[in-house]
Amino acid sequence: MKAWLEYGDVVDESPDSATLRGLLAAGTPFWFDVEDPTEETIDALAEALALHPLAVEDSKEFDQSGKLVMYGPVAMFVGFGIDVDTGSTVEVHGYLSDGFIVTFRRAPSAALERLHRSGSVRPLLGGEPVRILHHLASELHDDIPGYIDRLDDRVQAVEEAMLIEPLDQQLAEISEIRQHASELRRTLTPGRDMAVRLLVTGGLPGVNDDAQLYVSDLADELRLIVSDLVALGERCVSAINLHASLASNRQADASRRLAAVATVFLPITFVVGFFGQNFTVLTDDFEVGWAPFLIFGVALNVVCAAITLVWLRRRRLL
Repeated sequence: MKAWLEYGDVVDESPDSATLRGLLAAGTPFWFDVEDPTEETIDALAEALALHPLAVEDSKEFDQSGKLVMYGPVAMFVGFGIDVDTGSTVEVHGYLSDGFIVTFRRAPSAALERLHRSGSVRPLLGGEPVRILHHLASELHDDIPGYIDRLDDRVQAVEEAMLIEPLDQQLAEISEIRQHASELRRTLTPGRDMAVRLLVTGGLPGVNDDAQLYVSDLADELRLIVSDLVALGERCVSAINLHASLASNRQADASRRLAAVATVFLPITFVVGFFGQNFTVLTDDFEVGWAPFLIFGVALNVVCAAITLVWLRRRRLL
């Protein structure tokens, strides 16, 4: 378990319970961030901060949807960032009030670590909670558009390779990207829908007249991200259809070439079959000397093949 405690001008990376209780007793605003907390840690914080049991239960069981729920004077929210190296989502649970913000996560979050390094949250502590929520959520979302662009570049690279030669592994890669984009979209859509319901901000602590603007900005961020994911999924479907079309065209081209080869040998087969009949009326006069052999055995077959090739080219079948 790792923890960060920020208050005033202090960033404490080894906080203890006594410091936390002292901040609560003094009414000093703080941000307490915990990576991979134990159930005992969550229970201790819940008791110290008087968190609602239902909210605490959610933080013990991750795999939640994006949401923002009021439990008395404390707002419980679930947001998502992304690990750009693995593509896995990072689920963040948070508790927000006038005096504190507490966040839990099971995995490292590059976005929250950037906030700790920059110290950009500390000036907002003790101010409008909606601004803190906006700042934190925007940082979580900051890596997602770039990650979507990387997926889109992968699709484009696969499409370009398809035009040269469609292969089965290209289809597998496109399907993997599509599935990942679909999972990410399903994860973020509930948060988008929640943010769109702007009336939820009416119950947040410390709300003023421009709180709607911050939540609306979050809604726009999520709306754009979800729209990009939908567009990426549609592009993957188009790429799969392109692969099927190219593979079908290549198969049809191979079949056409095989048919052309068979057509070239069709008249030759006829000539050979005709003169190969064991009737003396066909063979007795042609079996003497090289001249009949070259004329009827070689030249006739070459002429048949040449005529067939000319006909195929004129019909654009070869």
